[in-house]
Amino acid sequence: MKNDVIKKVQNAPNQPGVYTFIDKKGTIIYVGKAVSLIKRLKSYFDSSFKQPKTLKMLELVADLKYYVTNTETEALLLEASLIKIEKPRFNVKLKDAKGYPYIKITRELYPKLIVTRNTDDKEATYYGPYVNVRDLRYIVRDLHYIFPLRRCKNSKFKEGRVCIYYQMKQCEGPCEGIITQEEYMKIVEDVKLFFNGHVDELENKYNMLMKDYAANLKFEKAALYRDRLKSLKNIFAKQSTVVNFAKNTDIFYFNYKDIFSVTKMFVRNGNITGIDSECFGGDELLSCSEIVLNFYKNTGQIPDSISLLEYNDDFSEDMVAEAVSELKGKKVELRKKIPAGMIEILKKNSELAVKQFLESELGIDKIKSAFNKIVGEKEVKSIECIDISHIYGDFTVGASVCFDFNEQRFDKSRYRRYKIRGIANNDFESIYQVIKRKGEKIVAGEEEKSDLYIIDGGLGQLKAATKGFEEYNIAASVVAIAKGRSKSFDEKIESDISPEYIFIHNRKNPLNFKKNDPFLLFVQKIRDEAHRFVIEYARKSALNNIKKSNLTNFKGIGEKRAKKLLIEYPDIKNILSADLKEVSKKTGVPENILQNLIQELKGNRFL
Repeated sequence: MKNDVIKKVQNAPNQPGVYTFIDKKGTIIYVGKAVSLIKRLKSYFDSSFKQPKTLKMLELVADLKYYVTNTETEALLLEASLIKIEKPRFNVKLKDAKGYPYIKITRELYPKLIVTRNTDDKEATYYGPYVNVRDLRYIVRDLHYIFPLRRCKNSKFKEGRVCIYYQMKQCEGPCEGIITQEEYMKIVEDVKLFFNGHVDELENKYNMLMKDYAANLKFEKAALYRDRLKSLKNIFAKQSTVVNFAKNTDIFYFNYKDIFSVTKMFVRNGNITGIDSECFGGDELLSCSEIVLNFYKNTGQIPDSISLLEYNDDFSEDMVAEAVSELKGKKVELRKKIPAGMIEILKKNSELAVKQFLESELGIDKIKSAFNKIVGEKEVKSIECIDISHIYGDFTVGASVCFDFNEQRFDKSRYRRYKIRGIANNDFESIYQVIKRKGEKIVAGEEEKSDLYIIDGGLGQLKAATKGFEEYNIAASVVAIAKGRSKSFDEKIESDISPEYIFIHNRKNPLNFKKNDPFLLFVQKIRDEAHRFVIEYARKSALNNIKKSNLTNFKGIGEKRAKKLLIEYPDIKNILSADLKEVSKKTGVPENILQNLIQELKGNRFL
């Protein structure tokens, strides 16, 4: 079969095109492109030095197909399409634009402002990309104070009743017709002005409205626009870094030192909305042009111009810009001059990313070694973490998250939620129930068994989880992570030993680690994601059944105040360490009531 492949290589044309390597099962394992097919394909089979990953791929090649294109631009686009469709194992899984969050204004009679990674809706308006989704959610939260657009689901909106956001003055109540559709759309246009960079125009508009309402003795309305004006200035100051540069540009900075990496900078309306870096191992089969085209292939959100710094590829920068223009459907300018200050920012971020990547790679070996010792000789590929949560002793729920160790990412398709049945405020019984339900699904073939399960808790929770698996005769590797006891607060601060321990089944004493140990940090990362996910579920359960919440039994806290507390503090325990005045300002709950609540929370054994 190899002779057949060599013959096809020798007969390849001296023209641009795309080639695919195929294994003995008929599966495409690699897609590549070439300015000259015959020159590129011959290079795979000559005596020149090749990276280990290339050699491994060539061992598996049983067949070869290639496709001639009219131009190099067509080759770039065809390669990106085939990689998207086939997902070959030897093509690097790049982060495409759908890996980044956008702000979306929906196309509805009464539009909403939401955060999304899906940009397929051609009717909607998108702003981005951004890099940090957590920061972006804070921005959207602040924007709702300034631009009170509805947040409810369409099913809730059709009920025609105002919700808590109307009472909090963060929505104008379009569901009950309190605001007309025409007036509502004026708010939507204000949002677009903000994201299009016309903040001065907005400030002038709100300043005039404030003065007009004050002149007509409508002081409440005047105060409303005064507050919005103040918030607008604050949010614009922290929303992004302003630069004296083209309005909408994506800049790609390639770095070849130590390892191959790319740092992307997104500029929208003269503001830097995000900087992100990707690093790749030394033997990755990758090119600069592939990175750019794959980034844009899955999104319609292509800027007016792009810039490729330190670019080195068989396909020229102009070819890439032409291919991106084809995707956009209009001319995308190639910018070759970038301000020195911006290049310095890109360079520093690139160097930092490479440093962190190399340190992480060294740490991964230690993590793998530690996991393998825990589970024996079996290689750990998937890890689940289970956590239990409740709201002030009520609405007990469980949840599990899954981490794909090979892909080094959380697998959201394997996240699960569990409503705890017939148990109140008993972590051991709750963990036992969750694991039993998992075991039932595993035995029935409805859920995949993971190589390792992490329980958020101590020895008691670990025993409960092990018992749950034993009910179904499932041999599972289970550990638990919990905080140990320390003699004093000063000891916790000064000691380089972490206050957290790892409990292992059938081991008398737990493992303890230094605070910066890669294995402990890795387990904490997975545990924290499980905690976030289960808290989110507990809050949702509580908000949907607020009348039954134990919070409403506390003196001075009714349904409205309980909702406000849970909206601002999904994990109610967080108010213990929060500033009392800030909590009161955000929730509208008087400080004296909050003080009493905090004392109650401190004495509550379930928290």
